[in-house]
Amino acid sequence: MFSVNTGCVKIISVANSMKTSIKDMFARASQAFISGCFGCFGAMVTVVIVLLIGGLVFGGIFGSSITQAVTTLFDGVAQAIEGLSNILQGRAGPFSNGYTSLIPTPTGELPSLEVFMTLGENPNGNRLTRISQSDSPQAFFWVQQQGNSEVTFRLMLTEPDGSADQFGPLFTTRSDGQPRNCGRFATRAQLGNYTLKAMIGNTVVGELNFVVE
Repeated sequence: MFSVNTGCVKIISVANSMKTSIKDMFARASQAFISGCFGCFGAMVTVVIVLLIGGLVFGGIFGSSITQAVTTLFDGVAQAIEGLSNILQGRAGPFSNGYTSLIPTPTGELPSLEVFMTLGENPNGNRLTRISQSDSPQAFFWVQQQGNSEVTFRLMLTEPDGSADQFGPLFTTRSDGQPRNCGRFATRAQLGNYTLKAMIGNTVVGELNFVVE
Protein backbone atom coordinates (compact mmCIF):
# COMPACT_ATOMS: atom_id res chain seq x y z
CA MET A 1 0.00 0.00 0.00
CA PHE A 2 2.86 2.36 0.77
CA SER A 3 4.51 1.81 -2.62
CA VAL A 4 1.21 2.47 -4.46
CA ASN A 5 0.63 5.73 -2.61
CA THR A 6 4.21 6.78 -3.29
CA GLY A 7 3.70 6.09 -7.02
CA CYS A 8 0.52 8.16 -7.05
CA VAL A 9 2.31 11.05 -5.38
CA LYS A 10 5.07 10.88 -8.00
CA ILE A 11 2.55 10.89 -10.88
CA ILE A 12 0.69 13.88 -9.43
CA SER A 13 3.99 15.69 -8.92
CA VAL A 14 5.05 15.08 -12.53
CA ALA A 15 1.64 16.23 -13.84
CA ASN A 16 1.81 19.41 -11.79
CA SER A 17 5.34 20.04 -13.04
CA MET A 18 4.25 19.60 -16.70
CA LYS A 19 1.26 21.91 -16.15
CA THR A 20 3.55 24.58 -14.67
CA SER A 21 6.01 24.22 -17.58
CA ILE A 22 3.23 24.66 -20.16
CA LYS A 23 1.95 27.77 -18.38
CA ASP A 24 5.48 29.18 -18.29
CA MET A 25 5.93 28.44 -22.02
CA PHE A 26 2.71 30.23 -22.98
CA ALA A 27 3.55 33.15 -20.70
CA ARG A 28 6.98 33.58 -22.29
CA ALA A 29 5.54 33.28 -25.81
CA SER A 30 2.93 35.93 -25.02
CA GLN A 31 5.56 38.24 -23.57
CA ALA A 32 7.76 37.79 -26.64
CA PHE A 33 4.85 38.52 -29.00
CA ILE A 34 3.79 41.65 -27.12
CA SER A 35 7.41 42.84 -26.91
CA GLY A 36 7.82 42.37 -30.66
CA CYS A 37 4.66 44.36 -31.40
CA PHE A 38 5.72 47.23 -29.13
CA GLY A 39 9.22 47.07 -30.63
CA CYS A 40 7.90 47.50 -34.19
CA PHE A 41 5.60 50.32 -33.11
CA GLY A 42 8.41 51.99 -31.23
CA ALA A 43 10.70 51.79 -34.27
CA MET A 44 8.04 53.40 -36.49
CA VAL A 45 7.44 56.20 -33.96
CA THR A 46 11.19 56.80 -33.67
CA VAL A 47 11.55 57.10 -37.46
CA VAL A 48 8.67 59.58 -37.63
CA ILE A 49 10.13 61.68 -34.77
CA VAL A 50 13.59 61.76 -36.38
CA LEU A 51 12.10 62.84 -39.70
CA LEU A 52 10.03 65.58 -38.05
CA ILE A 53 13.06 66.92 -36.19
CA GLY A 54 15.01 66.90 -39.46
CA GLY A 55 12.22 68.88 -41.10
CA LEU A 56 12.30 71.52 -38.39
CA VAL A 57 16.08 71.82 -38.60
CA PHE A 58 16.61 71.75 -42.38
CA GLY A 59 13.48 73.51 -43.56
CA GLY A 60 10.90 73.05 -46.31
CA ILE A 61 12.91 70.94 -48.78
CA PHE A 62 13.58 68.29 -46.21
CA GLY A 63 9.97 68.67 -45.02
CA SER A 64 8.60 67.50 -48.38
CA SER A 65 10.97 64.54 -48.23
CA ILE A 66 9.61 63.77 -44.77
CA THR A 67 6.04 63.73 -46.00
CA GLN A 68 6.93 61.41 -48.88
CA ALA A 69 8.98 59.10 -46.67
CA VAL A 70 6.25 58.81 -44.03
CA THR A 71 3.62 58.17 -46.70
CA THR A 72 5.80 55.50 -48.32
CA LEU A 73 6.44 53.87 -44.94
CA PHE A 74 2.79 53.56 -43.99
CA ASP A 75 1.78 52.54 -47.53
CA GLY A 76 4.34 49.75 -47.37
CA VAL A 77 2.96 48.54 -44.03
CA ALA A 78 -0.61 48.61 -45.39
CA GLN A 79 0.39 46.66 -48.51
CA ALA A 80 2.23 44.07 -46.42
CA ILE A 81 -0.84 43.56 -44.23
CA GLU A 82 -3.11 43.31 -47.28
CA GLY A 83 -0.77 40.81 -48.97
CA LEU A 84 -0.63 38.64 -45.85
CA SER A 85 -4.42 38.76 -45.61
CA ASN A 86 -4.78 37.63 -49.24
CA ILE A 87 -2.40 34.71 -48.71
CA LEU A 88 -4.15 33.61 -45.51
CA GLN A 89 -7.52 33.75 -47.30
CA GLY A 90 -6.23 31.77 -50.29
CA ARG A 91 -6.70 34.66 -52.74
CA ALA A 92 -3.01 34.86 -53.66
CA GLY A 93 0.10 32.81 -53.34
CA PRO A 94 3.67 32.22 -54.56
CA PHE A 95 2.49 30.38 -57.68
CA SER A 96 -0.06 32.91 -58.88
CA ASN A 97 2.38 35.03 -60.96
CA GLY A 98 0.89 38.09 -59.32
CA TYR A 99 -2.66 37.10 -60.14
CA THR A 100 -5.38 35.59 -58.07
CA SER A 101 -4.87 31.89 -58.61
CA LEU A 102 -8.18 30.47 -57.45
CA ILE A 103 -11.74 31.73 -57.51
CA PRO A 104 -14.20 30.35 -54.95
CA THR A 105 -16.64 28.10 -56.77
CA PRO A 106 -20.16 29.52 -56.38
CA THR A 107 -22.97 27.28 -55.29
CA GLY A 108 -25.64 26.11 -57.72
CA GLU A 109 -25.38 25.50 -61.44
CA LEU A 110 -22.36 27.08 -63.13
CA PRO A 111 -22.84 29.04 -66.35
CA SER A 112 -21.40 27.96 -69.70
CA LEU A 113 -18.92 30.42 -71.21
CA GLU A 114 -18.01 30.66 -74.90
CA VAL A 115 -14.28 31.12 -75.57
CA PHE A 116 -13.20 32.22 -79.06
CA MET A 117 -10.41 33.96 -80.98
CA THR A 118 -10.36 36.60 -83.72
CA LEU A 119 -7.68 38.45 -85.63
CA GLY A 120 -7.80 42.07 -84.55
CA GLU A 121 -9.63 43.71 -81.67
CA ASN A 122 -13.08 43.02 -83.07
CA PRO A 123 -15.30 40.37 -81.45
CA ASN A 124 -17.49 40.33 -84.58
CA GLY A 125 -14.62 39.18 -86.79
CA ASN A 126 -14.20 35.63 -88.06
CA ARG A 127 -13.80 33.15 -85.23
CA LEU A 128 -10.63 31.16 -85.84
CA THR A 129 -9.10 27.92 -84.62
CA ARG A 130 -5.95 28.11 -86.77
CA ILE A 131 -3.59 31.07 -87.10
CA SER A 132 -0.11 31.61 -88.51
CA GLN A 133 2.77 32.32 -86.18
CA SER A 134 3.25 35.75 -87.75
CA ASP A 135 -0.39 36.63 -87.00
CA SER A 136 -0.36 35.33 -83.43
CA PRO A 137 0.38 38.74 -81.81
CA GLN A 138 -2.80 40.04 -83.47
CA ALA A 139 -4.99 37.20 -82.20
CA PHE A 140 -7.40 38.40 -79.50
CA PHE A 141 -9.21 36.08 -77.09
CA TRP A 142 -12.82 36.66 -76.05
CA VAL A 143 -15.19 35.14 -73.51
CA GLN A 144 -18.94 35.57 -73.68
CA GLN A 145 -21.86 34.54 -71.51
CA GLN A 146 -25.43 34.63 -72.69
CA GLY A 147 -27.52 36.68 -70.27
CA ASN A 148 -27.07 39.79 -68.17
CA SER A 149 -25.33 38.36 -65.12
CA GLU A 150 -21.67 38.94 -64.26
CA VAL A 151 -19.43 35.95 -63.59
CA THR A 152 -15.79 36.08 -62.50
CA PHE A 153 -13.48 33.55 -64.15
CA ARG A 154 -9.83 32.89 -64.96
CA LEU A 155 -8.15 31.60 -68.12
CA MET A 156 -5.65 28.75 -68.17
CA LEU A 157 -3.52 28.34 -71.30
CA THR A 158 -1.97 24.97 -72.09
CA GLU A 159 0.99 25.34 -74.44
CA PRO A 160 2.39 22.84 -77.00
CA ASP A 161 4.94 21.49 -74.49
CA GLY A 162 2.10 20.61 -72.09
CA SER A 163 2.77 23.34 -69.55
CA ALA A 164 -0.23 25.31 -68.29
CA ASP A 165 -0.23 28.84 -66.87
CA GLN A 166 -2.82 31.42 -65.98
CA PHE A 167 -3.45 33.77 -68.91
CA GLY A 168 -3.91 37.33 -67.65
CA PRO A 169 -5.63 38.41 -64.42
CA LEU A 170 -9.14 37.54 -63.27
CA PHE A 171 -11.87 38.51 -65.71
CA THR A 172 -15.58 39.22 -65.34
CA THR A 173 -18.18 38.66 -68.05
CA ARG A 174 -20.01 41.74 -69.28
CA SER A 175 -23.48 42.33 -67.87
CA ASP A 176 -24.78 43.37 -71.30
CA GLY A 177 -23.99 39.95 -72.78
CA GLN A 178 -21.25 41.26 -75.08
CA PRO A 179 -17.90 39.41 -75.35
CA ARG A 180 -15.20 40.26 -72.82
CA ASN A 181 -11.82 41.16 -74.34
CA CYS A 182 -9.27 38.97 -72.53
CA GLY A 183 -6.16 40.16 -74.34
CA ARG A 184 -3.69 38.59 -76.73
CA PHE A 185 -0.19 37.12 -76.96
CA ALA A 186 2.52 39.60 -76.01
CA THR A 187 4.94 38.10 -78.56
CA ARG A 188 4.85 35.52 -81.33
CA ALA A 189 3.45 32.26 -80.06
CA GLN A 190 5.32 28.99 -80.43
CA LEU A 191 4.18 26.58 -83.11
CA GLY A 192 1.84 23.86 -81.99
CA ASN A 193 -1.51 23.03 -80.40
CA TYR A 194 -2.99 25.17 -77.63
CA THR A 195 -5.95 24.90 -75.27
CA LEU A 196 -7.46 27.93 -73.56
CA LYS A 197 -9.84 27.06 -70.71
CA ALA A 198 -12.22 29.36 -68.86
CA MET A 199 -12.49 28.21 -65.25
CA ILE A 200 -14.59 29.06 -62.23
CA GLY A 201 -12.87 27.62 -59.22
CA ASN A 202 -11.50 24.30 -60.45
CA THR A 203 -14.35 23.73 -62.91
CA VAL A 204 -13.89 24.22 -66.66
CA VAL A 205 -16.88 26.20 -68.00
CA GLY A 206 -15.56 26.97 -71.50
CA GLU A 207 -12.74 25.84 -73.77
CA LEU A 208 -11.01 26.78 -77.03
CA ASN A 209 -8.60 24.51 -78.90
CA PHE A 210 -6.48 26.22 -81.56
CA VAL A 211 -3.33 25.73 -83.60
CA VAL A 212 -0.45 28.08 -84.34
CA GLU A 213 1.24 27.03 -87.59
